[in-house]
This record gives sequence, structure tokens and C-alpha cells, in this order.
Amino acid sequence: MSLFFGPSPENNVTVQRSPLGRIPPIREARRTWQGETSVSENQCVLVVDGSEETHEVLETALARRGVQTYYARRFRDGVELAGQLHPDLIVLDLELDQADPAGIQSPSSPNHETAMVLLGTVRQAGAAGSSGEFVRKPYDYGPLVRKIEELLVDLS
Repeated sequence: MSLFFGPSPENNVTVQRSPLGRIPPIREARRTWQGETSVSENQCVLVVDGSEETHEVLETALARRGVQTYYARRFRDGVELAGQLHPDLIVLDLELDQADPAGIQSPSSPNHETAMVLLGTVRQAGAAGSSGEFVRKPYDYGPLVRKIEELLVDLS
């Protein structure tokens, strides 16, 4: 299993080495975003994407705002983490095998749908339906980070 994630809800730290032998950084420090509105310090984002670059960029950008970021490379690992963590927002790459926005929603909170940012091609936009905010590939990281921040501010 290739999961990358930071501190668990019980404050135990579990880290597995990546295939490249690196241990992903774990951010303990929480900082306040210096903007007109702020992201809540305790918010959690789950990134389900096969690209390590996407995870690193989002983790770095969101850590500056005090947001804890968790990562899964495979869809089924993302489903498992979503059930354990109950994240405030999920970033899901629709190009992963078996990626289904409805299938990653937390079953323990049927009255509360987790906010989602879906990454995919125009063809996949129709299949995604109204499950979340859609960001078309190829995308720039700046607008993607701003979209995530907007959704987190709306949730707080």
C-alpha cells in the first residue's frame, strides 16, 4: 500500500517511505493565513492523485495556511483514508482507476457531503456531474490552490 499521510487524528504519526526512499514532510506548525478571510486552523484536505508533484505543491501551499494535508496515490486508499479522517475537502483526480466522486464520500456522515475538487479532462466533466468543483486538466497550481482556499473559507 502506498499511502502518504501526516499525523493521525489520535496524534500518532504514521509515515511510510515512498518508492523513491524519501519520507514525505510532516507539518506540525500551524500558521494563520494573512488575508481578508481565513481558513480554519484545524481543516483537513485529502489529496487523491497519482502525481507526487501535485501532493507536494498542495501540501506546501496549504500548510502555510494551517491546513493539514493527507495524500493517497490510489483511489481505494483514498476511500479508506476518507473514512478514517472525515476531511473537510477532497481533491480527486478523475483519471485514477475506478475514481468515483460518490464512492469516496464518508458513509458515516450521510447528511453532510464532503466538499470536493475534481481534476480531469473535459470528457470527464460530464461524468462527474455535480459532485463538486471541476478543474480541467491541464491546470495551473495557482488557480487550483485558490479554488481550494475559497472552498475552505466557505466551510469555516
